[in-house]
Amino acid sequence: MTPFFGQINRFVLTSILVPFLGTMAVAIFLLATDQLLRLFNFVVNENGPISLVFMMLGNLLPEYVALSLPISFFIGILLAFRRLSLNSELDVILGNGVSLRNLLPPILALGFVLAAADVYIEGTIKPRSLYRYQQLGFMAQQHVFRSTLRAGEFMRLSDNKVLRFAVLDKSGRKGKQVFFRSCVEKRPCNVVTAKEGAFIPAKTQGTLTLHLKNGRQLTHLLDDSKPMFLDFDRLDIDVVMPALPEFRMRADIGEEATNREILQTLRNKKTISAERYDNYRANLHGRIINALGFIALPFLAIAFGLTSKRRNAYGGVVLGIGSLILYIEVIQSATVWAKSGEFSPWLSMWPTLALFTVSSMGLFFYVSERPGAQVLTPVRRVLYDGINALQHSLERWQKRCG
Repeated sequence: MTPFFGQINRFVLTSILVPFLGTMAVAIFLLATDQLLRLFNFVVNENGPISLVFMMLGNLLPEYVALSLPISFFIGILLAFRRLSLNSELDVILGNGVSLRNLLPPILALGFVLAAADVYIEGTIKPRSLYRYQQLGFMAQQHVFRSTLRAGEFMRLSDNKVLRFAVLDKSGRKGKQVFFRSCVEKRPCNVVTAKEGAFIPAKTQGTLTLHLKNGRQLTHLLDDSKPMFLDFDRLDIDVVMPALPEFRMRADIGEEATNREILQTLRNKKTISAERYDNYRANLHGRIINALGFIALPFLAIAFGLTSKRRNAYGGVVLGIGSLILYIEVIQSATVWAKSGEFSPWLSMWPTLALFTVSSMGLFFYVSERPGAQVLTPVRRVLYDGINALQHSLERWQKRCG
């Protein structure tokens, strides 16, 4: 029996942390890079503000961390025990009277810490960050819609204002050969042409200033008299942009509600619709199940991580990762069913967690009770027996036909 955080356990934890942190960093980097390219493509094509790209991406990081935590934890344990097995270090540890069960408590303690972190991220940080991401996306779309200019095209700024740039620079805010027309009912109609022009921010919120240089202003009077002309070197015209519609309130959907808000809402079941109740309940159960899944991961990862130096194959790694992905997919499908109200979370989600946990513990105790045993051994035996039975059947069939 070793101390809870003895030298051997610290060595095993260190062996786990390196691939765990490495896998997590790679996963977050890949997810962020993919989304960054999409956001850049959207904003740049629409001449939107680049700063919004990084603000939106920053609000997605909590979601990426929550997504990468379980699989990174699993792969970290899996690769650590695989390396210990191949380097005979695990044989030395087991030869000194330390069993796999003795190595398990510190790893489970790390799993509890990650589960608590997952609960906090999923239930507090992620809902607010997702809402801010959606809000920034809404603002970006509204900004792009309001301020997009295209060379050679007439842009209607409002019901009575039209603007056209014959030539635009890369920023999309400055250009040459400007045409501006403003006609308000029961007021003189103004037409302005200028050699150069640019949009600049105004002091008043919701207003842009059209700064024109070297042009002429023509004013049509109401009494149909001769129009008035005015040549100018500089002219500033304030353009009031349409008011932005307000973005929806947070917590209209369960993904953007914190755990505390969900619990408060579920206590007042009579005040919400059945659809919203099912959505909130499924999200709460899903967050709890995701956290509890960290407790089962060490059992499954150790079982699939043990390998033999004679068979330096990656079958255990592939099968282990495939099992985890299958479990995640089933849980996600069960969550969708629970949100739709087709099945209760107690019938669709919790049995899946129970089966996954029992199977993981069963595989762990199978390899821990049998020195040198591997998870793939019975699988290979079943495959070999099946192939042999099929071969004998074919031989008998050939003899009968012959």
